[in-house]
Parts: sequence; structure tokens; C-alpha cells
Amino acid sequence: MQTPDYDAEFQRAIEQWRGRYRIKEDDTVMLMLELFRIHQDHWDGIRQRDTVGFLEFRQMVEKQNENMKTFQRNVETVTHLLLQREDTRKRKAVADGISTVTIILSILGAGILIGKFLL
Repeated sequence: MQTPDYDAEFQRAIEQWRGRYRIKEDDTVMLMLELFRIHQDHWDGIRQRDTVGFLEFRQMVEKQNENMKTFQRNVETVTHLLLQREDTRKRKAVADGISTVTIILSILGAGILIGKFLL
């Protein structure tokens, strides 16, 4: 895909405009137009120097996407580990509860049996 030559298009438009209104080369309006072009070239140079190009911007966005994916993977890993830890704590609590109830029932059963047969 070929990019349009904006300078050439602008120059053709100026020539058509000059021809339509019969403006001479040394007319004051042409001096103002030249001053405008100097001004425009100056600011175009500053913008090109101070702004990031599209390719650099794209690379920055791709790097940011990679960083976000890495961050997301790390968050998923930590979340998974925390959920496993929580599950472990629940299992331990359930196991402790079952063993406590079993011990209490055993003590009660032993107490009932002792009270029934020894007393």
C-alpha cells in the first residue's frame, strides 16, 4: 500500500488556487503561506521528535500485554494455592471434629458401661 504524498497534493492545491485567483509569486499572501509552511514544518519536526512512533507504541502495548498475562498467571497460582490451603484447613477441621466426637462418644460409652457394670 502506497502512502499519499501530502506535500505534492498541497502544492497542487496551491497552484490551482493561485491560478483561480491570479495570485503572483511575490504577492503578500504567498509570503504568508511560506511563513505558514515554515511554522508547520517546525511543529511537525517537534511532534516527530517528541512522540512515540506507532511501531514503538505497539511494542510497548505488546510488552504490557505480556506483563499482564504473567501477572494473571501468578495471581491464578496464588489463588489456587490459597484455595488448596483453605481446603486443607477445612479437611483438618473436619477430621479433628470427627476424632473429637469419636473420643467424646467413646468416653461416654465407657462411662455408661463402667457405671452399669461396676456400680
